[in-house]
Amino acid sequence: MDKVLNIEDRLQANRRRRELEARSHKVEAVRKLVQCTSCRLRCAMCGCQVENQDLQPSRFGELDFVLCTSCKTDFDDYKAVAEGRSAPESFWHNEQWAALWSAWLDYQSAIRKFINSEEFKELMRSLCR
Repeated sequence: MDKVLNIEDRLQANRRRRELEARSHKVEAVRKLVQCTSCRLRCAMCGCQVENQDLQPSRFGELDFVLCTSCKTDFDDYKAVAEGRSAPESFWHNEQWAALWSAWLDYQSAIRKFINSEEFKELMRSLCR
């Protein structure tokens, strides 16, 4: 009986290692999502690198974000239409175009709410330990 190995400890160690790896991958996904979404050097809409003159954040309600020149022009058109200040000027400024910007703003709002949640703050504190 002395020559029989107990592999239970190894199985538990492997299970813990796999769980730790899975948790690390999940945390890394959250980190990338938050970091990339909040990057002030890239356009928040299309992701291209912004020029120095574009670093002024655009605002919509409580949200602020950096947009490249092209996206800012389109967003300003959306804001004017959404606020009833002007009619759509371009043929592609249709209902689906407005829905796209509206959904994007909802996404930006959801990310900000997640960043401000107690759970996210706890995750950040646990990573700094």
